[in-house]
This record gives sequence, C-alpha cells and structure tokens, in this order.
Amino acid sequence: MHVLIATPTASQIVTTAYTVSLINATRALHAAGLDYHHATFDGADVVLARNYLANEALRKPETSAVLWIDSDMLIPQEVFARMLRFDKPFVGVAYSERSLDMEKYIEMRKLALPDDQC
Repeated sequence: MHVLIATPTASQIVTTAYTVSLINATRALHAAGLDYHHATFDGADVVLARNYLANEALRKPETSAVLWIDSDMLIPQEVFARMLRFDKPFVGVAYSERSLDMEKYIEMRKLALPDDQC
C-alpha cells in the first residue's frame, strides 16, 4: 500500500498541531511498513484544493490510499494506527466543528483580567 498524505492549506500556513499530526502519521505508516508521499495545495477554496489533491492521487497509479490531514488538526499517533488496523477501503474519524462561544469567551476573559482591563 502506498499512501498520499494530502493537506489543503490557506495562505501557505500550517499549525504546530498539524506538524505533530504529520509526524504522527508518518510514524504510524512507517511502523505498519507502508510507503507514503505528501502533497499540499494552497488556496482559499478548500473544495478546489481537495479536488486537486484527490486528482493527484488518481494520477499516480502507485497511490492506493489518501490520508487527509487538515492544516490545523492535531491527531494522535494512535488514531492513525487504529485506522490502519481496520483494514477497510474507507475509514474516517469524526471531529467537532470549530466554533467560538463568544459569551463564554467574554465571561472567561473577565475572570482572567482585572475589571479595568476588560
């Protein structure tokens, strides 16, 4: 099996969490004895980026799987190992939708700062 690790990016930015995830993924793939390569596509349109990367996988006959890692995700190494153990044609994991509870944020900021700084 040869895996494409695919990452859509915006403004050519990745986070520290993503870097840890990429290292975790390569360690898990190496431990499983699998070959891999990495590709990114930068742009504001994530749909276009994902389509480009999917086509990248289809253009290379040696690619038998695609591992999507978003540029801001933190994924523990064990998650990759567990996904590989499923040995299924399609495996995914759920992650929570990103959102900011502004009321909770403001409440926490007030608790953290003196009144004259809020």
